[in-house]
Amino acid sequence: MPRPLLPLLLTALLPLAGCATAELAMPSGMAATTTRYPVSGLSPHRAGEPIRFGPFSALEMREGSRFGWELPVAGLAQLRQRWAYTQVAPGQMPVESQCQARARMLRHADAHGALQLDLDDAAGRPVLACGFRLDDGRLLTLELQRDGHALQGRLHAPDGDFEIRSLHALRGTPLASGTALGYALTRAGKTVLVVDRVNAGAVAMAEPLDEGQRMGLAAAASALLLFDPEFGEG
Repeated sequence: MPRPLLPLLLTALLPLAGCATAELAMPSGMAATTTRYPVSGLSPHRAGEPIRFGPFSALEMREGSRFGWELPVAGLAQLRQRWAYTQVAPGQMPVESQCQARARMLRHADAHGALQLDLDDAAGRPVLACGFRLDDGRLLTLELQRDGHALQGRLHAPDGDFEIRSLHALRGTPLASGTALGYALTRAGKTVLVVDRVNAGAVAMAEPLDEGQRMGLAAAASALLLFDPEFGEG
């Protein structure tokens, strides 16, 4: 599902970063105790292949194809994709997860150039919406909206919400990517989860968290790894 992450952009920024490989710049406010888990199954990602990081796995992957339509005369277009999976970890309650990405665009092109307006962004509708049901019946929901080049939203949980914002900076360079390179989830000013989509990917999770929080955040991390931040653009 996710496309390779802007290899030309990363190659261009590497000399400025002064390092052999590109690395996501970690946000401020990280918890003193944070565990970083490398991701497998993201880059490249093959349909139906599990996403794994640390003890967490997104299994039973059910990924729909991108479906879209366009009315060239009116300049209207819509793109939609759905996927579902079960987030698991040894000794932890499973989380049934379902997501939908949707984008509606108004396009116009003439001899002077091309213009695209994101209708969902203008109406305040999310480009990504997910639901996560824990085995004990608790329900979490995630919404992500575009804000220019950035993405922002919330993970709604029974014990309080987490704010989500996209990350665009690479370590060691002042330049920022126009496409999201990762995401930070914060609560009360503290960053509790970072989803890194650069290269093979990684997930950094604050400690300590209770079982429900860990599994809910892990399910949200898998959704953000699977979501293409360029969905509906271009």
